[in-house]
Amino acid sequence: MGFDPTPREWARESEVADGTELIADAGFTCITPGAIVAVRVDDEGGCWVPCSHGRHYLDGQLSTAGRFIGFMLANRAPEASAEGAIA
Repeated sequence: MGFDPTPREWARESEVADGTELIADAGFTCITPGAIVAVRVDDEGGCWVPCSHGRHYLDGQLSTAGRFIGFMLANRAPEASAEGAIA
């Protein structure tokens, strides 16, 4: 089964903590589309996921609506979302 690029609801900041598994969309040059990555937290409290460059910090993905653009929860069933479709 290949990566389904259909936009879904992005993960909410309140849903993400150390160990949360996220699915990356196709908008990253350092993460394979559809990759499932586990969130880690550094010593200063910054959330990141592994990428081809080492660490991709999530603060740059956080929207004003409190969602991580480009990342969906890995355990969430597919659901269409107009909010998630807008990057």
